[in-house]
Amino acid sequence: MKQYLPIYLGTLIAMSGCNAYYNQIETISVDGVVQMEGKPIENAEVTFFSDNLPMAFGMTDAQGRYELSTRRYGKGATPGTYTAKIHMTDQTAEGGTGKRLTIPKVYSEKGVASVTVSHDEGRTFDFNLVSKPSKKATDWLDIESEQ
Repeated sequence: MKQYLPIYLGTLIAMSGCNAYYNQIETISVDGVVQMEGKPIENAEVTFFSDNLPMAFGMTDAQGRYELSTRRYGKGATPGTYTAKIHMTDQTAEGGTGKRLTIPKVYSEKGVASVTVSHDEGRTFDFNLVSKPSKKATDWLDIESEQ
């Protein structure tokens, strides 16, 4: 039994170190609604992507609502600036109807908008997509950011 004590103590120390790091990362609750031309989108993945922050993601329900979380730090997103992207899944549909819906690739490749998550301003982000977006990313990014 005594021979396993150093291993047991080392494991406990390592685990407490991980938990201390886990608790140092702040997350802010982030939610919103995704629609296509005013109609909710069901089963679409919303991701907030940044080069230097943990990615946050969530799935839309039948009303188009989503709530973000991170793989490592739980619910919410860390404060900072992200590119919001909307990804189609095999089950993406017009909210509550089951009717398959195609989301233009530009929303998953280039993004929908630049968003800032913070205590003061950014906690709810609603996105109203159009079925035929402009070919120039800067055109629709500017429009979405103004809303």
